[in-house]
Amino acid sequence: MASSICIDFLNRITTLNMMDIYQLIRN
Repeated sequence: MASSICIDFLNRITTLNMMDIYQLIRN
């Protein structure tokens, strides 16, 4: 159960990072 929470947390961070990179590439 704890590992699944950690994976979800990492997935959220990765998504945020990808969004930031996308914004940088766009601008």
